[in-house]
Amino acid sequence: MNGISTVFFKPIDPSQKPSIIGEGAKGLLKHLLDAESVELAPFVPLKVHFGEKGNQTFIKPHHYTDLIEYLASRNVQSAYIETNALYKGERQNRTSHLQLAEAHGFTQLPVIVADGEFGDEFIEVPSEGKHYARCLVAKEIALGEQLLVLYS
Repeated sequence: MNGISTVFFKPIDPSQKPSIIGEGAKGLLKHLLDAESVELAPFVPLKVHFGEKGNQTFIKPHHYTDLIEYLASRNVQSAYIETNALYKGERQNRTSHLQLAEAHGFTQLPVIVADGEFGDEFIEVPSEGKHYARCLVAKEIALGEQLLVLYS
């Protein structure tokens, strides 16, 4: 897997207006594309966090509108992508995870739970890291060409 060697980061305050956060995300993506001379793949999923039931400390879906529209203007299709949680809760399996995503308003794009119904769909990939020689990566993420990670 080839990747970008630089991490591009823009701090945000989730309480800011959606247009400020959306413009910031779009501007950061444009900067990445220019600085690294990257061409977007035809499909680029957005790795987000749907939050937990009753939790409000996640980036709300309306904050992604500018970024979604920017990708569409470049003929790039997208989806929200997330993985199941290891602990008990609404994100422990795909079925309840999808219900939570919808309840929290993530409906502008299709939703992919990247590691299957129970978190058991993964691919082993080699790692040149300090602590691990291999890692288990959610199947739909490992098979993807590109991924935009969006967290607060």
